[in-house]
Amino acid sequence: LFEELCARIRVEVDGRDLALDQALTLLREPDREVRRQASAALTRALSSDLRTRGYIFNVILQEKAIDDRLRHFPTWISSRNLANETSDEAVQALVDAVTGRYDVCVRYYRVKRKLLNVGDLHEWDRYAPVSDTTRDLTWDDAKELVLGSYYRFSKRAGSQVEEFFKNSWIDAPVVPGKAGGAYCMPVTPRHHPYVLLNFTGKLRDALVLAHELGHGLHDRLASKQHIFDYHPPLTLAETASVFGEALTFDRIMAEEKDPKVRLALLCGQCEDAFSTVFRQVAFNRYEDASHNRRRTEGELSVEELGEMFQEKLQPMFGDALILTEEHKVWWSYVGHFLHTPGYVYAYAFGNLLALSVYHRYLERGEEFVEQYLEFLAAGGSTRPDELVKRIGMDITNPDFWDAGLKILDGMVTEVEGLSGIQ
Repeated sequence: LFEELCARIRVEVDGRDLALDQALTLLREPDREVRRQASAALTRALSSDLRTRGYIFNVILQEKAIDDRLRHFPTWISSRNLANETSDEAVQALVDAVTGRYDVCVRYYRVKRKLLNVGDLHEWDRYAPVSDTTRDLTWDDAKELVLGSYYRFSKRAGSQVEEFFKNSWIDAPVVPGKAGGAYCMPVTPRHHPYVLLNFTGKLRDALVLAHELGHGLHDRLASKQHIFDYHPPLTLAETASVFGEALTFDRIMAEEKDPKVRLALLCGQCEDAFSTVFRQVAFNRYEDASHNRRRTEGELSVEELGEMFQEKLQPMFGDALILTEEHKVWWSYVGHFLHTPGYVYAYAFGNLLALSVYHRYLERGEEFVEQYLEFLAAGGSTRPDELVKRIGMDITNPDFWDAGLKILDGMVTEVEGLSGIQ
C-alpha cells in the first residue's frame, strides 16, 4: 500500500506534472530558484496522504516490535544485523564513528555555502552543482584510465578486469530504450558477470566504470566458491567497487592539472560519499528513534515522526545547512523505512568498510595487495568480521571506521585548499 501511495504522488512544478523521482532530480539543477520551487512542490505533494503513510509506518513499527519479541531479539536492529552477517557491536561501532565525525560534513557545506555565494543553505541546496567545469573523454580514454588504475594496483586484478573489455562483457553505449543507471549483474560462479552503464563521455563516467568493474572483479575472484557462498553479503558487496573507484579517482587527481576540474570532481565525490555514509547513518538514527519510541510510547503522530526526522538529520549539517520546516515530511517517501526496516546502515557500512580497507592499502602498499585479493576471493563464504580480521582489522573497533573517515576528511581538506575557503 505504501508503494502504491508513493507511486501515485504527482508533483506540480512550474505548470509541469511530474512523478516523484522526476521532481527529485530538479534538486540538482544549477538554478537555485528552480531547486527551491521543486522543494516546495515536493513538500506539498508529500503532505497529501501523509497521515495514511504515517499510519502504515506505525503498523510496520508495531509489527516489527511483535516479531522481535516473539523471536527474542534484544534490539530492533538485531534481526537485520543477523541477515547482514554482522554483530550489534560492529554496527554500533560504525554509528558511533560516523556520528562522531559529522564535523567533516559540516566543514564541506560551509565551503559549499561560500562557493554558491548564498547566505544560508537549505535542503534544496544539498546537491546543487558548485561548478559545470568537467573534462570530456573518449571510451578508449576511459578504458585506459580505469584499466591502467587496476594494473597499477595489481597485475592479477588488471588482467581480470581486462577480460571484461576483451570479451565484450560491458554494455556502455547510450541507445534509445536502454535502462538507465549502471550495475554489474552476477550470474553463477561458472559464468562471468555483465556490466551495464551509460557512457556519455564525461570524466565521472570513468569513475562509474571503475566502480562497476570492481564488482566484476569481486565476482571473478570469488568464482571458485560454491554458488551459495560466492556472492558477498550486502555489508561487503561494495568493498571492491568503492576500492576500484578510489584507485581511479586518485589517479585522476594525480594527473589532472586544472584546479576547477579537480574541485568539481572532489565536490562530486564528497557529496556522493556523504549521501552514502553520513546521510544513511542519520537515517539509521531516525529509524532507531522511531522503533524505540513506538515501543515505549505507542502510536506516533506524523508531527512526531517529522520532528524526529528533523532532529536526527540536522546534526550532520550543523550550522552550515539549515533544514526548513518543509523538510519534516520528507521521511514519508523513504521506502526502506517500511519495506526493509534497518536496511539503510548497510550502505554506510559497505562504503566506509571499503574506504577503511583502502586506507590500510595506502598505509601498507604492495604487501597488502595479495591479502586484499584473497579477501575478495572469499566471496560470501566467511562472515565480514572474520574476513576483516584476516587483513588485521576489527570492525567492532571505532578506530577501524575512523580510518575510512580520515579519507573523507582529507577530501574536504583538499576542497578547502582548492577553493581557498576554510
